[in-house]
Amino acid sequence: KYMNKYNNKKVEVNGIKFPSQLEASYYEYLLEQQKQGIVKSFDMQVPFILLDGYELGERKVQPIKLVLDFVVEYADGRVQCHDTKGQVKPMDIVKKKLFESRYSEELIFIGKSIIDGGFVPHSVIEKGRKERKKLKDINKSNKI
Repeated sequence: KYMNKYNNKKVEVNGIKFPSQLEASYYEYLLEQQKQGIVKSFDMQVPFILLDGYELGERKVQPIKLVLDFVVEYADGRVQCHDTKGQVKPMDIVKKKLFESRYSEELIFIGKSIIDGGFVPHSVIEKGRKERKKLKDINKSNKI
């Protein structure tokens, strides 16, 4: 198995190579959601331009691009942009803001947390972690 820059193992599902187990598992999850009629369709590896290329004197500067893992169309007509993330890094937040500013669509970082309900937005995972930490801190202070 090959590793990428974040030491994720590349995984193959249905003849498709995925850069991480998380992305491959989310693909399988979306296929299941499609079978159940919740998801109408989805596209993978959808490219978007975040900032156009430009010229500065003699120098050509390439555009900044973002390739989203999934663009999902639900049976009710909603379309959502999903990017799977084990963890959200500061540069991901910058790209999210650039994407949302340019396309007026929310970019949802999808993570997997069994305790928070499986595949959920990272915002749900972060909120759950904060609440659990709060409870842990309250329990510690009650024991003193």
